[in-house]
Amino acid sequence: MFIGIAVVTLAATVAWFAYGSRKVFPFGPPPIQPTLDWLQDRARARATRGPLHGLCMSRLQRAALRGKAGLIRRLLAAGVDANERDQRGWTALHRAAAAGEAEAVRALLAGGRR
Repeated sequence: MFIGIAVVTLAATVAWFAYGSRKVFPFGPPPIQPTLDWLQDRARARATRGPLHGLCMSRLQRAALRGKAGLIRRLLAAGVDANERDQRGWTALHRAAAAGEAEAVRALLAGGRR
């Protein structure tokens, strides 16, 4: 992925200098900024995933890992199974406790997690 970002960035730089000096784009420069923004957002997201990425966590477990107590309450109210386990056998309560998210642990316990 990093090589892809580097290639697109290099291509954008070359295109910009070519446009500025030779006017090779008669109708204006190509809309490259949205593409670069998207690539940077993806790179940032991949850099912040951490060691637990790719464990097939449920939405409730991801919310617990990130400490999103409001989302946890909404998911539990919608009937999501709080006792569901991932590949390692962890539940959402395990994830919240391991991440040190006290508010998420409280939300899970108040939601009836055993």
